[in-house]
Amino acid sequence: MKISKNFSLGEICKSDLGTRLGLPSNDPGEDELISLTCVVHECAQPIRDHFDRAVRINSGFRNLEINRAVGSKDTSHHRAQNGDAALDLEIMGFDNKDLALEIVKFLPSWNTLILELYNEKIKDPIKRADSGWIHLSFNRNGDNPKKILRAYKRKAGIVYEEWDLK
Repeated sequence: MKISKNFSLGEICKSDLGTRLGLPSNDPGEDELISLTCVVHECAQPIRDHFDRAVRINSGFRNLEINRAVGSKDTSHHRAQNGDAALDLEIMGFDNKDLALEIVKFLPSWNTLILELYNEKIKDPIKRADSGWIHLSFNRNGDNPKKILRAYKRKAGIVYEEWDLK
């Protein structure tokens, strides 16, 4: 089922991990579907239109079982609860840091943008470009403070901190 010009519900709900683990289907309910449709229309489709390039969704909706299997909190925006929904995305061959820097210039509204697990220490620009991904969330109820964070690995786990776009 298409939910926008270039995105289908299937790609927003696909879970390789869920399939591998034999978890229940990753089908959103009506309220979740509304939130997912909003994040696609307000964030993913404008990014696709702006760059005129395919946008790969690495992770979209996650039911509770899949969300826990990936080690995420029950309050993750990927759960599409309380009006929030999130997508992890990238444009293949486009540096993820550059993508994040560009998104904040033209996208009028979002809740949280996180440059996740991008590795600036990789010397090869092609490999560095494909490191990490962009997490982008949107709240259909209007609470979209445009938070900008970055996430990186430390010994104790993943650290999230405000990012000043440098």
